[in-house]
Amino acid sequence: MSAPPSSKNVVLNAYKEVPESWLKLWEEHGKPVGYYLLDGELAWTFRFVGQAAWREVVDAQEFDPKLEKAFADARKRAEVNLTARGVVRRLGYCHTYWAELKKVFREDYNIRWWCPTDLNEGTYD
Repeated sequence: MSAPPSSKNVVLNAYKEVPESWLKLWEEHGKPVGYYLLDGELAWTFRFVGQAAWREVVDAQEFDPKLEKAFADARKRAEVNLTARGVVRRLGYCHTYWAELKKVFREDYNIRWWCPTDLNEGTYD
């Protein structure tokens, strides 16, 4: 019986055009969640989903260490704003949240941020 493939190999097997040296480990709260590669203003992300890698394009600013605090603060502020308006989490909440987050970035941080629906085809809920 062979050993299961490493998470990086799962990404490399699924996306053969990606050179291994381009992939950077993606961590959230100190835990690995996948890999990413920066491509100008965009970041191609490969999130671990079982034995598969889920690809999504995101705004590369999300991986800029200089903006880490601004992103964390803006996310909290967007949540507070929505809660204050009585918006509850349910199917479709992400769209309302992303619109509010985009507004917070623009008005409070002078950051133009692209949400997942701006950069990816498909349905998010």
